[in-house]
Formats: sequence, C-alpha cells, structure tokens
Amino acid sequence: MQTSPQERTQQEVEDASERSKIIMTLVWGGLAMVTVIELVVRFKLDPMFKKDHVLVNFTAPPVAVKSNGPSSFMTEEQFWSSQAVISCMSMCVTGLGLEITLGYELLKTTRITPTMEHAWFVAQFVMSIFHLTTFVCLMDARPWAIFLTVGAVWKFGFPETIMQIVMFYQPNRPRYVRLRTLLSGIGILSHKVSSMLFVSILLWGLSPWTRALMSFCTPLILQHLVVPLKYTGMGAGYLLCQLFLEIWWEWEIFGSFRVIYLPHQIPPTITCPFGFYSPLLIRCCLGMLAAHWLYWISGFINAIGKKCCTRQRKKAAVYALHGQTPVNVPESDIDPEQEAEAVARGSIRRWQMELQDDSQIIGGPEDDENAEEEEAVARDSVNKWQAQFSEFSM
Repeated sequence: MQTSPQERTQQEVEDASERSKIIMTLVWGGLAMVTVIELVVRFKLDPMFKKDHVLVNFTAPPVAVKSNGPSSFMTEEQFWSSQAVISCMSMCVTGLGLEITLGYELLKTTRITPTMEHAWFVAQFVMSIFHLTTFVCLMDARPWAIFLTVGAVWKFGFPETIMQIVMFYQPNRPRYVRLRTLLSGIGILSHKVSSMLFVSILLWGLSPWTRALMSFCTPLILQHLVVPLKYTGMGAGYLLCQLFLEIWWEWEIFGSFRVIYLPHQIPPTITCPFGFYSPLLIRCCLGMLAAHWLYWISGFINAIGKKCCTRQRKKAAVYALHGQTPVNVPESDIDPEQEAEAVARGSIRRWQMELQDDSQIIGGPEDDENAEEEEAVARDSVNKWQAQFSEFSM
C-alpha cells in the first residue's frame, strides 16, 4: 500500500525521535559507567597499588619535540593516551552508527524468521576465529585489527545493543523485562567500548602485548568459543562452561590489578617507549568487569522474574477458569487437570499475541510474503505449548 508524503514525513520524524532516544539512553548510561569506573580507580585502586612506583628506578622515555599548540602542555604519555581514546571513540561511533542505521531498519522492517535465526547461530561459530585473529594482529600492532575488531565486536551492524534499549522503552513488557534489557544494554555497551579501548591501547604502543594481558584475554576467547552450545540444545552445559570461565576470568582480572601498576619489564622500543602499562588499561579492565557483572545480574533478574510471572499467570488462569477472584478460590478446589488446561490455553493466547511483537520489535510495515511460514511456525509453537503443559495433568 502506497503512503502519502505526509505519512512518510511523520514516520521519518518518529524514527528520528526513536533513534535520538536510543542514543541518549546509551550516552547517559555510558557516562554513568565511566564516572563509576573513574571514581573506583582514583579513590580505591590507585591508593592501593600506585605506591609501588616509588620502589622502581625508571628512566623516562625521550620526549619528542613539541609544537606550541594547545597540546603542548601534555606529557608524552598523555598525548598518546588521548590518541588512543580518540581511536576508541572513532571505532565506537562506527560500530554504534551501523547499529543505529542498518540495525534499526532491520528491527523496523524485517521479521525474524527461522532462516534468519539459523544464520545468526552460524555467525556465532565465526566470531571466535575473528577474535583470535584480532589478538594475533595486535601482537605486531597491525592496523587490520581495527577492521576485525569493529566487525567482530559490533557484529557488522546487527542491533545487539540498541535492541535492548528498544525493548526497555516498550511499555507493554513486564517491569522485570524492561529492567533486564536496560542493564543488559548498558553491559553490552560497556563490553564493546572496553574492547575498543583495549585494542587502541595496544595499537598506539601505550602497552606491550605481555603474558599478563594474554592471561585474562584467554578466558574471554573461550567464552565466545562455547556460545554455540547455547544454540545446540546443550543449555546446561553452556551455563556450566560460562560459569567456570567467568570464575577463571575474574580470578585473572583481580590478580592482574597489582601487576598492571608495575613495570612490564619489556625493553622499550620506538613504537612502545613506555616502561609502565597505560593508566587506561586498568579502566579498560574495570569496564569489562562491570559489563560481565551486569550480564549476570540481568540473567538473574530474568530467571526470577519469569518464575514469578509464571506462577502468577497459572493462578490467574485457574481463577478465570473458576470465574472467581483469587481470594474466593481455595487451593483444595483447584483441579490439576483444569489448571493444566487453563495454563495451556492462556499460554497459547499469549504466544499468538506476542508473535508480532517479538518478530517485529519496532513495528514497521506488514509483510505478507512470509504469511505461510509464520503460520507454520505458530502452529508448531502451539503444539509445543500443548505438549509442555499437558505434563501438569500426568
């Protein structure tokens, strides 16, 4: 159906407003995360570990000839640290820009079909080799690491970050879902920004690639390696592997805090003339640590919220079946078979009502080409619901 120019203009205004809301949410969430990390570093970690510097005799690297511009007041390390931050910002703007442009349109106009889900599952197997190749390129500070990092971390524009914020602003979702998606979105942003900063630190020669750095990168590579287990019917194995790798990784991270404040013992070179690790590195580690904590917190919120909502829905279905209010229905009058039937019917109706919302998050124009495929998916899902809830009557 053709739309008038006025309707297209109104839609463009709404899309611009939605994009602005997503961007501002991510910006404020990122600023809050940066503020907390900076306070932890300045008032907790620096007083604990920076005193070790006075015990080390270290000759500062030669200072290059400075210009008389505004940057002349900066030390050599501060100047190159600012370049690393600018590089990090450039990669983040590129990756987030791909999500805002390509990813937003994907959410708006494209239905998530089983074929697209399968393609995303296949992509999970490829991400691990992308990250490993990036680390190998960083050992020699090769610029190819920039393209590999942006492509692997930001998923070539897949709306992994903004999808969480879009779901947070949907009023029809339960409160626990909105809280979970907000925490998850900020955690994903912190994870990606920390990755960009880590790559920038190594590319600009602020820190060498040492065993201390590789020790806490190895569990991260393995975490990406076990992600395909989540999509191959091995959910319990995936959770156990992730829990083990998370404990290993956090052990390495906390054990590296003191090491990061000490000289790295690598002979200075032209491309890496500094004898200490960059102060940005400890902030990068804290950003990654905060991201992982937000992941786990959002997961716990999701599990608890689902359980509570499932219990409430079961009771509401039984009450509706009896035609009475919750106060007037004794527990002894609840027949398990009637409960199973009511829960199954309610779940089927909810799935049918939420099918459009889950497959087309922003709510773009209808697409009738996939009607038969969606009908088959809906019919299969209804059968699964009936089989699942029939267990209550056994």
